[in-house]
Amino acid sequence: MLEAVHAEVSDDLLGEAAGARALARQRLGCRYALDVVPLDPSVVRGTHGRLPDTWDDSPVLVCSDPSFGRDSIATTEAKGLLLQLSGLAKR
Repeated sequence: MLEAVHAEVSDDLLGEAAGARALARQRLGCRYALDVVPLDPSVVRGTHGRLPDTWDDSPVLVCSDPSFGRDSIATTEAKGLLLQLSGLAKR
């Protein structure tokens, strides 16, 4: 367990060092290669953007204010509802 934690810390430090080095090169005006994200969607794995097969697998939004209770909300309504709940938007 300790070895796994040690490996994570060293990986984090290496990542931070690489980022600091890239930032220093940029600030000094040096040219350097950028890490580019490919546009090919075949490299993306997992369930990104995939709709659930059943309602039982759908996301759940839990709120302590019963006046906001609904059976379901559209994905496009989630942001507005969260802003209302946090008091950043009008009801």
